[in-house]
Amino acid sequence: MKYARVLLSNCPQRTTELFIDYYKGKYKPITEVQNPPEPQAQSTSTLQSLAAFLPLPLINSSAGTKTAAVEPSPEVEAEAAEDTTVYQIPKPRTAFSAFVGHPQEFITFLEALISQESVKEEDKVDLYTTLFEMYLDTASRKKATTEKEEWETKAKKLIEGKDQEGLRSDIFRSFTSAKDTRGAIQALKKYGPEEPQLYVDALTYFASSPKILEEAGEELDVVLKRINDEGLMSPLQVIQALSNNAVVTMGRVKKYLSDNIERERKEISTVGAPP
Repeated sequence: MKYARVLLSNCPQRTTELFIDYYKGKYKPITEVQNPPEPQAQSTSTLQSLAAFLPLPLINSSAGTKTAAVEPSPEVEAEAAEDTTVYQIPKPRTAFSAFVGHPQEFITFLEALISQESVKEEDKVDLYTTLFEMYLDTASRKKATTEKEEWETKAKKLIEGKDQEGLRSDIFRSFTSAKDTRGAIQALKKYGPEEPQLYVDALTYFASSPKILEEAGEELDVVLKRINDEGLMSPLQVIQALSNNAVVTMGRVKKYLSDNIERERKEISTVGAPP
């Protein structure tokens, strides 16, 4: 981790492969191969010289050769045992900061970890959410419409059928962070019924700027109705949330206010009515 960024800058592919192996639990230390001895006579063939570079297991496994097998020394056996030592695999998030400034290598790393069957449940949200954000970020940096759509499609396919708790809200917030109102609305329609808090988050997002409010259109009324029907916020809390940025006018929420006043009036009449 200390030299991760330097390694990624100079050897991006090999360093990414190293990270993938390590975070998959498949890392094995590479033992140091000693330099070949200096040639002492002209009779030493080129193949013999090259053989000095090969690790001992490769020399012994040469099929079809007449070279006598060399018994490994106790030191070599000890090194082989160390190679198979099980180590504590760190959480994937601990590697994320190393890939700052290397988006393509980061995507390769995330895709490799997600593809394995043994992904821990507690790591799935981190991996899927981060990869989803990287896809969207890559799409936003592409100028060609075709390339942009390709990356957006990858993002959509990634989350299809992924209804993990926690992932839904992270996906929605990824859209709002990217100021992608259309994507946020789609995520809200898909995940809102199972994650009601998203309606509260959507209300705050819609009221964050005039441009976003315009993009939201009638969806603001839908969100207000769900908040009202499910009792997610009191009318006072709704008004306070909408008035924070002075974006939403009273006329824009006229129906919501009148519905609540009418409901309050009915409740008061019911309470005050004689038995």
